[in-house]
Amino acid sequence: MKNLSVSLFILLALSWCQLIAKTIITKPSYPGGTEAMMAFLDANISYPEEANKNRMEGKTLVAFIVNEDGTLSNIKIQKSSWEILDNEALRVVQLMPKWIPAQVDGKPKKEMVILPVLFNLKLIKDRTRLVDKE
Repeated sequence: MKNLSVSLFILLALSWCQLIAKTIITKPSYPGGTEAMMAFLDANISYPEEANKNRMEGKTLVAFIVNEDGTLSNIKIQKSSWEILDNEALRVVQLMPKWIPAQVDGKPKKEMVILPVLFNLKLIKDRTRLVDKE
């Protein structure tokens, strides 16, 4: 009897694993991919003047839901750096176009995304130098 229960358990576990293996899952993504998202962020983030003067830097984590239709909702700060930088990160994420939603077996599904937004004064100065040269 004990061997029968162990065999039945193993059979059920294998069947469950096969079901999971057949499920195709894709994560939500920005239209055009990561490079397009980085270009969007680069073009739309304005380093707040006060943050620049006070040499404020940091990484803000913005959390949001990508809905079945690709719209973003429940946009909020997951991890704060400085309030002024957090506000800029929120502003820019709210400007984003629709994303490509997550999918399970070809059907759109809501999923949370956590996006790190880096505020680095050196990167801003380097970008300014590049713009001045053009």
